Amino acid sequence: MAVRNDSKDSKKSYTVVGALAIVKGTDGKVKYLYRGSVVPEGVSDEEIARLEELGLVSTDATDVVPGLAVKPA
Repeated sequence: MAVRNDSKDSKKSYTVVGALAIVKGTDGKVKYLYRGSVVPEGVSDEEIARLEELGLVSTDATDVVPGLAVKPA
């Protein structure tokens, strides 16, 4: 299972754009991340893909729209 790494030469940083994202970490813990939060290390690529597909996270922090529960289509 691949895991995100937030070092300088790593993958993109993801920001929560939905009102709330419930994220499962590779440590087995569930994290509640609110709009504008940066997704922390220890989240698998599969979990990031799931959150992206649901429109809950984005690599572009400007996608955060106050007052919206999810990113507009």
